[in-house]
Amino acid sequence: MARKLRVQYPGAIYQVMNRGDRREAIFRDEQDRKRFLKTLEEPPSHTIFIFATTDIQKVPLTIISRCQRFDFRRIQLNTIKSLLMEIAKSEKIEIEDKTLTIIAKKADGALRDAESFFDQVVSYCGNKIDQETVSKMLNLIDDE
Repeated sequence: MARKLRVQYPGAIYQVMNRGDRREAIFRDEQDRKRFLKTLEEPPSHTIFIFATTDIQKVPLTIISRCQRFDFRRIQLNTIKSLLMEIAKSEKIEIEDKTLTIIAKKADGALRDAESFFDQVVSYCGNKIDQETVSKMLNLIDDE
C-alpha cells in the first residue's frame, strides 16, 4: 500500500506517493504500460515523478528517455576534509590535517556521517583535537 505525504513549498503543494517496498513497476497488461508512458510524456502540471533505482539496467529505455538522470556518488576524501576544516576554523577548533583524514575516511564518502563523527569528536575532545584520541574514539587500528 502506498503511503501518502503532503509536502508544502512556497507556491506549491506536492502529494508524495511512497511505494515503499515495491521492487518494480507492475503492469497488468500492455495498455497499462502505454498509459504510464503517456503520463510520463505529458504529465499533468501538478505532477512530479521521482524514480530511484540501484539497478538502472532493468529500467526500460522508453522510461529512461523521458527522465532526467542524476547519478549520485560518494564525496571525495579531500572535499570532505576541506569542508570539515572550514567548520573547524569557523568554530575555532584546533585539528590536524591527519586527524581530518581519519574522520573523512571513517565517513566513507558521506558528508553527513563525517559531520556527525566530527561533532562527536568535538563533544568528547573540546576545541583541541588530537589524532590519538580520535583513533581510539572511532575504534580504529593504526594504518602504519
